[in-house]
Amino acid sequence: MTGRTRRALARTISALALVAGLAPQAEAKPAKPDFIDGEVLVRPHGETDDLLTAGLGWEGIAGQPPALDAAPNVEQLRRRAIHANMRGLISVLPAQGYGTLYGSGPRIPGVEYLAYLRGGPSGPAATLMVQIPQGFDRANPCIVTAPSSGSRGIYGAISVAEVPLKRGCAVAYTDKGTGIGYHDLATGTAYDIEGRPIPADGPAQFRAPAGPALDAFNAGHPNRVAVKHAHRGDNPERDWGQHVLRSIEFALYALNDHFDGQPGIGTFNPGNVTVVAVGVSNGGGAALLAAEADRTGLIDGIVVSEPQIQPAPRTDLTILERGEPQVHGRGLYEVFAAMNLYADCASGTAAPNVLRCAALKERRLLTAETPPEQNVEAKGIIHRLGLLPDADPLMAWHSGTAHLWRVLTPTYAYAYAKASAADHLCRTSFGAAGPEGVTPWSEAARAGAFATGNGLAGSAGLTVLNDAGGQTTNDLAPAASIEGELRRVDAAICLRDLMGQEALRAGLAEVRATGDLRGRPALILHGRKDGLVAPNHSSRAYLGLNRLVEGQRSGVRYVEVVNGNHFDAVAGAPGFPPLVALHGYVNQGIAAMLDHLGKGKAPLPESQVFAATAVTCPIPVQPAAADRITWEDTTLAIPAGSPPACP
Repeated sequence: MTGRTRRALARTISALALVAGLAPQAEAKPAKPDFIDGEVLVRPHGETDDLLTAGLGWEGIAGQPPALDAAPNVEQLRRRAIHANMRGLISVLPAQGYGTLYGSGPRIPGVEYLAYLRGGPSGPAATLMVQIPQGFDRANPCIVTAPSSGSRGIYGAISVAEVPLKRGCAVAYTDKGTGIGYHDLATGTAYDIEGRPIPADGPAQFRAPAGPALDAFNAGHPNRVAVKHAHRGDNPERDWGQHVLRSIEFALYALNDHFDGQPGIGTFNPGNVTVVAVGVSNGGGAALLAAEADRTGLIDGIVVSEPQIQPAPRTDLTILERGEPQVHGRGLYEVFAAMNLYADCASGTAAPNVLRCAALKERRLLTAETPPEQNVEAKGIIHRLGLLPDADPLMAWHSGTAHLWRVLTPTYAYAYAKASAADHLCRTSFGAAGPEGVTPWSEAARAGAFATGNGLAGSAGLTVLNDAGGQTTNDLAPAASIEGELRRVDAAICLRDLMGQEALRAGLAEVRATGDLRGRPALILHGRKDGLVAPNHSSRAYLGLNRLVEGQRSGVRYVEVVNGNHFDAVAGAPGFPPLVALHGYVNQGIAAMLDHLGKGKAPLPESQVFAATAVTCPIPVQPAAADRITWEDTTLAIPAGSPPACP
């Protein structure tokens, strides 16, 4: 029985009871769930520190980051974290919809419930949070999930909460076992649930498991920092779906606790609460994995954008784009490892690009002789891996400015291999560095890391360190010579070759998706210019797998936005190709799903390629015939897409 069917049955029973003159009987309120580790913090938030903007208002979100004291308090950390995570996921340009399609309206007061999900030796499995707006719709109760994007902390999906909170839904968050779990090994400093630095042996979000191996690593490589996503030792991505399900269960508990004793309110449960699993990027993958793992009908619908999902590969699936067969279903780590090697060469012909090309040639990974020819060869390797040429104009920013591949590849290597900081994979580690080499992590950066970090090196004053050959270099700083670039290439080769080791292969197998959503309605959005999470290996392949598994039962709709990319923050920025921000369409999708699951059962958009050049164009429910994504036998056909007629 689906959640919608159970809710309809519950309403019918309630109506019959009223006709019979029977007063509704409130069920016993549940105790704190046994999966919660420690106390549940309950924090009210009013106009000056509201749920969505932490008192900044939308004008403040578009402004400069709020200041942090030398020893910031919880309120400052929360405010800065909300600002940082909003700005990390959305564009604040009016031309991209800020102030109209999103980012407008009054502040939303309410209450936050915050708790740890029980874990193991390295600390809690995840952080959970529930926001209940003051205007929660008790007549039509709803919960929308917000698992963090990327490796971000508990506020890492705050941007998707706008529509749900405005519509009176509770929002269920989880950092999915990643988050701001830094452990400064030199000082023994970690972070509590609200982001304050504390001793690592306290109630910390994460601590590197102690032992002789860690002691030896710390002695030989001082001033290093263990990172939760990388160094938990249990492949957190494997449990992302379960973490989202726990966040929903925690939200039901929070609702029942918050409204306990109020007249006329019975128990909130899966039979009478609409639940939509929403997520962006890694959070989108987590939402899909949660729906696959949901055997009890907690989740009613799914809305995800550019989901990092890794479908089980199927040789009987064909994906065509504009009639051309596509490489599909490659694992995320294979793509990261290849981009870590080749993207710096493929993304341009400036001096740093030429230096990488020369190092690849030296290591016999390229055969072309001249830098322009090497650039073309490296780009061809990337395209043959299934990454779309549409994303090429963003490659230089991904690789040379954001340093995505140098940060993400070692992080995911440690995670998938279930390795600890002491394992020192490919002689890579994380810490702070200056012109003279490794330095202690500064007190200011450490004190504010909960608010300024994104759960990875490359933020909060941390970098990726290359410890090969008895010396240490900063892998995010420009290489001064061919020798320095060869060090980087050798580390990248080592990280690629880890795919041949059983530990990493086992971790990769654990995160493959089944494609079985049990017929639930789902809306997947993805930008064709996404160069981080390639559509061929994620959304396109997932739609195909879902159709193979579910057939006519499939409720998945897929909208591919031709001018969308993975990072809304660069849409409309100088030096970038014409892009449209996806966030307005995410909001449109959340609203559409809530309406679809409501009494009116509003229709969802059909699968289509959407080639809008301005965000004022809404996604049509019924696309033009030439823009429809079609499925026949075992073939998924993606058309080119044509600009729609819109205001």
